[in-house]
Amino acid sequence: MNERTTYSVGDVFTPTSPARLTFVEREDINKRIVRALKTKGTQLIVFGHSGSGKTTLLVNKLYQVYEGHIKTHCMKGMSYESLILDAFDQLSIFYKSECQQEQNSKIDANIKANFTLISTQIASSKAKSNSEKNVRALPLQLTAQNLAKFLGAAGYCWILDDFHKLDEDVKIKLSQVMKVFMDMSQEYGSLKIICVGAVNTARQVVQCDPEMANRISEIHVPLMTEEEISKIIDKGFDLLNVNITYSLMSKDVFEWTSGLPSICHKLCMLMCESIDVDETILRNKKGVYRKPSGEKVDLDQLAYAKQEYLDENADTIKKSFDNAFKDEDSCMLLEALTECSQAGESLGEILTIVEQSLGWVIDPEIAFYILGFLSDEEGGELVRFDPESDIYSFSTIIFRTFARHIFEQTTYKLEMSQGERQRLLDTAFRNIRRNHGNI
Repeated sequence: MNERTTYSVGDVFTPTSPARLTFVEREDINKRIVRALKTKGTQLIVFGHSGSGKTTLLVNKLYQVYEGHIKTHCMKGMSYESLILDAFDQLSIFYKSECQQEQNSKIDANIKANFTLISTQIASSKAKSNSEKNVRALPLQLTAQNLAKFLGAAGYCWILDDFHKLDEDVKIKLSQVMKVFMDMSQEYGSLKIICVGAVNTARQVVQCDPEMANRISEIHVPLMTEEEISKIIDKGFDLLNVNITYSLMSKDVFEWTSGLPSICHKLCMLMCESIDVDETILRNKKGVYRKPSGEKVDLDQLAYAKQEYLDENADTIKKSFDNAFKDEDSCMLLEALTECSQAGESLGEILTIVEQSLGWVIDPEIAFYILGFLSDEEGGELVRFDPESDIYSFSTIIFRTFARHIFEQTTYKLEMSQGERQRLLDTAFRNIRRNHGNI
């Protein structure tokens, strides 16, 4: 048997976690990220559309610069105190390890003693909060300055994932913490906060504190090109020893992904499922596959993957449109977008279509607000905004096709009952499912 490393499909194609084996170098962005990571005092804002590969790029570059990092997953409603406590809790593992290895310890004894003292106070506070049903409080010593010392001494950086989900008052406090980290970078050169979020994340940080404008590195992670999507496909199937026999595979997958690597990973995983491949296929000395039925993917496997992807996301798609359609102006803007190409149009052009084709007039400020809502998670992320070109478009070709099926069937009425709206969405989904190969 020829020597070859065996990989599982779940390690090769990772739609919901950072890619390692199929990581695609994006040279210009990679250089900017590494440069910012190495620049003392610079805080990072990495932003882009959901599924565009922000975290994958960042994690793969962090290993080149840092000994380790901690990551806090931000959620709506999280308090400033809970964020600080989460960072401290994650550092506890590192400091406990340091305490157990006194001879090789690189952490100053005073810092370790301070960390241990705060840990004791937090434990006491936690016990009290459990008995009295109160929220954990921060000990007086757990300041931004002390957290910076603990992180700096450990050689770690702090990643705030989904930063855009935090409430405004929390963002303001964190922008102040960033300033503390900048000031203390003279003592700890690697000290850094990295905010990862949606398209407007950098703007949100600067709005919280204008002084941050020239003290952060804003790195936009764009959607992948067809060539980059193709590299994911080629790398992944090569690692699994699976041949690609459909010549237009990359182009077809790219159109479905709309440049989102997360969707590409999902489709490739489903194609592997359709041929019962769950790990690298090995060959014998004569080059013959041990599993002859599963050595290639073609148009049939891609069709299966598309069908499964649609079925798996049916409720999400319908719920996104159901939420959007509760607002009459949202309906008009989405219908206008269906008359644009997948590449999209500017706000002015969309409003022109609304007026000339649909006979409605929408105030530009209201339209701007609604398109922002449709770009947000609460609005189903139906719409994508490109800050570099000021262009709005459907975030995926699936959303655009779904919307076209809806507006081709009927003129949407705001006074539709919930039942009527649900039947309309169900019919549109059946149509898109039946014609998925033409998306």
